[in-house]
Amino acid sequence: MVSSVQRPNGSSWYDIAMRRGLLIVGALVLLFALGALAAAARGSRGAVDLAHASPQMKRICLSQLPRTDRELIDRCFRVHGTLLHVWRERDEGGRVADMHFLVVARLHLYVVKVHEPFPANPRVGHTILVIGPLVRPHPEHLGIHEIDAFSLSGAGT
Repeated sequence: MVSSVQRPNGSSWYDIAMRRGLLIVGALVLLFALGALAAAARGSRGAVDLAHASPQMKRICLSQLPRTDRELIDRCFRVHGTLLHVWRERDEGGRVADMHFLVVARLHLYVVKVHEPFPANPRVGHTILVIGPLVRPHPEHLGIHEIDAFSLSGAGT
């Protein structure tokens, strides 16, 4: 005969262990969510006023013309955030033909169009600084604004 050991309040040891396990898993999920939120809240972003910008910032922002295939939002925009993902498109020879980054700064996502020479080993999770024009997103970018990277530094670039 198998008997179940009961506590005075009627709960079995199995029920108590399951409740404790669920409580621990819930606490871990909450800590992970808070950590992700803290990482997404880091950084800075914003338009650069060229009338009051430093000579170096003016030189970067005016070094090239903005792309004409998208609507221009800001001529000069700066994002300092965390690199979340790297997209690479390769040509027939296996060389990188196009590269985009997904960056988060101050709880906003940005797609960054990277120009040649492409960074050899961008590191996801590291801080990145991007300066260039901000344009309306391509429909496949799910409404995430795009920055044309006239200047790119950090994250192993």
